Amino acid sequence: MIADERGAVDDKANDAFKNVNVKGTFTATPNVNGFVRTGYFHENRDNGKHSTFDGTEEGNNTTWKYVSGGVRVVLPDSSGLQANVFGNFETYFSNFLAVPTANPPRSIGRMSLNQTVPTTDTGGMVVWSKSFAKNLLQAGTDWHWVDGESQEDGLNATNGLTVNLHRVSGGTQRNLGAYVQDMIAPVNNLEVTLSARVDSWSNYNAHNTEVNIPSGTPTVNNAPTLPGQDDTVVTPRAAAIYHASDIVSVWGDIGSGFRAPTLNELYRRFSKGTVLTLPNFSLGPERLDGGELGVNLAPTKNMTARVTWFDNYVHNPVSNVTIATQGANVTVQRQNLGETQIQGVQFDAEYRINKTWRVSGGYLFDHATIIENPANPALVGKFLQEVPENRGTFRITYSDPKVASITFGVQAVGLQYDTGDDTNTRVTPGYSYPGLPAYATTELAISRALGRNVDVFFAAQNLFNQQYIVALLPTTIGSPRLVNGGVRVKLCGR
Repeated sequence: MIADERGAVDDKANDAFKNVNVKGTFTATPNVNGFVRTGYFHENRDNGKHSTFDGTEEGNNTTWKYVSGGVRVVLPDSSGLQANVFGNFETYFSNFLAVPTANPPRSIGRMSLNQTVPTTDTGGMVVWSKSFAKNLLQAGTDWHWVDGESQEDGLNATNGLTVNLHRVSGGTQRNLGAYVQDMIAPVNNLEVTLSARVDSWSNYNAHNTEVNIPSGTPTVNNAPTLPGQDDTVVTPRAAAIYHASDIVSVWGDIGSGFRAPTLNELYRRFSKGTVLTLPNFSLGPERLDGGELGVNLAPTKNMTARVTWFDNYVHNPVSNVTIATQGANVTVQRQNLGETQIQGVQFDAEYRINKTWRVSGGYLFDHATIIENPANPALVGKFLQEVPENRGTFRITYSDPKVASITFGVQAVGLQYDTGDDTNTRVTPGYSYPGLPAYATTELAISRALGRNVDVFFAAQNLFNQQYIVALLPTTIGSPRLVNGGVRVKLCGR
C-alpha cells in the first residue's frame, strides 16, 4: 500500500510460484493426430500485512493440477472432426486480516477468516466441419461441469486466535451447449458468417451451512439446502466483411451473448482492505445484445490501420453493489443491475519503417455506464467499476536475428473507479476528485537466439518504477519494477 498510510501491520509483499507442464503429440495415421497435456502449478503469496497478535501473515496459496487431451480426424468425405476433453483440480487457500480503528492508524491487526476453496471441473467439446462449394459449415457441442465450495473458519473479534464460526457454502454447476455456423462467400470480395448457439445451464446441490464453534449450534444463516437455478437460451449472430479494394475492407457483426453466474459469485465471500464482498445465491444470468462496425486500411505496403466502433447492451449484469457503510468499512454484495451500455471506438495502427524497425499503437475509448436500475435509480449514469474510459498503447520494435529483438512499450490507463465503488464517490487521498488517477507504465523486452534451439531473454515491466494507485480502502499501489531473464531451450523438434 502507499507509504504514508502504512502502519505496524504492514510489511513487504512477495510472491513465489512453480509451474511444470508437459505436452505430447502423436500421429496415428496421416488422417488422425492428437495431443495429451498435463501440468502442475503452485503459488504462495504474502499480501504485505500481518497479525500484531501472533505474526500470522495475510496471504493466499493456490495448487492447480490439470490434464487435457484431444484428437483431430479427417473423415473419408474430407470433413473434419475434432474432440477435446479437460479436467482441472484446484485448491485455493486465503486468510483475511482485519485492521480495527486505532491510534496510531494500522497499529493493530488480527486475523478474521481462514478460507479454503476446493474446486473440480471437467468438460469437453466436439466440432465437425466441412467445406463445400463456397461454404464452410461447422457444428459442435461443448459441456462443462464444475463443483466447488468455500470452507471458512471465522475467528474471534478480540485477537483472531480462536475459531468461533464454521461455514461451508457452495454448489455444482452444469453447462451444456451446441452451435451451428456457416461461413459463406456469396459473391466475390464478400464473406458472411451466420451462427446460432443454444445453452442450457443448471445450478444444484447449493448449500450454506453455518454453525457456531464450539457449540455446533446453527446460526440464523444456516441453510443446508438452497434453491437451484436453470435456464436455456438461444444466441444468434451474423457477421460480414467486404473487401472493397486492396486498401479498404469494411466489416461488422450483430448478435447476442449469455453468461451464467459463477459459483464464486453465487457462494463465496471475501475481503479486500476494509471492503467485504458478499455472494448472492439468487443471481440470474447476464445477457448481451450488441454489435460492431469496422474498417481495415492498408494505404501502403508498410502500414496497416483499423478502426472499430462498438455498442453493447448487457441485461442483468452482475456487479458489486454497496449495501452498508460504517466509517471506512464497506459491505458490497453481488447483484444483478438492470442494464448497462458499453459503447466506444478503438484505433490500432502499425508502420514498418524498414526491415528491422516498426512502430505500433492503439487507443480505446470505452464508455461503460449503468442506463437502467429499478432497484436503485441513483446508480443510473454511473460508470462501471474497473473500466477506464481511456486506454492507449505505443510500441517500437527492433528485430534483427543477427543482433537481437528489442521492444519498448508504453501503456496508459485513464481514470477508473475502484472495485465496489458503484456510486463513483471514493476519492484517492491527495486528489480532489473521485476515482483512481490515470497512470502510464513502460516495459522493455530483449531476446536473442543462440542457435536453433536456445534463446536468451530479458524483460522489465514498469521499467521506471512508476507508482500508481490500483485500489482504495486502503490505498494500494500497483506492481513496482519487475525484472526477469532466462534461457529457453527446445529439447526436440525444429
